[in-house]
Amino acid sequence: GAVAVQHPCLLRWEWMQCLQAARGANSVPRCEGVFDRKNAIGCIGFLPKPAEAGSKLRRVASIAVASTVVGGGSPSTAFPTGVTVLAPGHLAFVLVSANIEVTRHGFRRFGFATNGSVTALHRTLELPAGCVDKIRWMHIGRLRAALRAELEVPEPKPPDGTPWRSLAPALLGNSEVADLARMLFEAVPTQDGGEEAFADPTFDPDPMEALRWTVDLDGTRTEGPDAFRPLANWDELKTRREELVKRGGRTLEGTRKRERDRRTDVAPASRREVGRADDARRRRDEDHLRRRREELPRGGRRDDGRRAINNGSTTQRREDAPRPS
Repeated sequence: GAVAVQHPCLLRWEWMQCLQAARGANSVPRCEGVFDRKNAIGCIGFLPKPAEAGSKLRRVASIAVASTVVGGGSPSTAFPTGVTVLAPGHLAFVLVSANIEVTRHGFRRFGFATNGSVTALHRTLELPAGCVDKIRWMHIGRLRAALRAELEVPEPKPPDGTPWRSLAPALLGNSEVADLARMLFEAVPTQDGGEEAFADPTFDPDPMEALRWTVDLDGTRTEGPDAFRPLANWDELKTRREELVKRGGRTLEGTRKRERDRRTDVAPASRREVGRADDARRRRDEDHLRRRREELPRGGRRDDGRRAINNGSTTQRREDAPRPS
């Protein structure tokens, strides 16, 4: 049979999708991306640079986009196709068109950690210098605003009632989108052989801790389409970071300490007394139910108010009941 490629430096890919964790589980489930044997990206290996004496090799993080993703029989496995590997600087273009909403699990699709790393759902990446900073953030916001402005322009109706699906796709003409995209491309490092991104050693192993220290990116809520919503400016992000650090992190739902039972707050001797009282109360309830069962008749009540005792298929009247003449 086919033998899978095995190598200590072989990259393992993960589909960035938030899955439902099992009840009571503290870890976040991961969805591994499995490539076809004909896809060379599934056989990429990366040999990190030699580490200093006494230090460990850092975990390299590669970024890729896929045209389609097909699910498998298990929620922890996905099969991407049409995959393109990106340089760390290309993440700026991902932020231009990213959806910055909060998922039902509480994770932000994209955000900034208080230590400067970029968060993507439950993963935290440490990008090289020059990928996302104050200057690049300005280019990202301008390009995102230009794309949003193009969506707000009303589209002319098709001539002669022609269905819009049969028309040629609309092109951006006389727009500054192309110029802004070129400026952003020249401002970020996209050359081959550049510095690589790494998994953040502080927050990436603990997604819930990273969520506590994630700064939101959404800006002022405005009217119009939900796509390409404005991002907060750099000064606003710095203010949010300072407030989050001063507050001691975000309070997560479900992490507040529950009120303790009163029985756990008493001394051991008092606990034994409480246990004896519960046993006595339980015995009284059982005795009361047993007496009630003994007092109730084995049969039902007749329409004329006289009790009857069922004995097999015949019915016997109580001796104290009046006999019919």
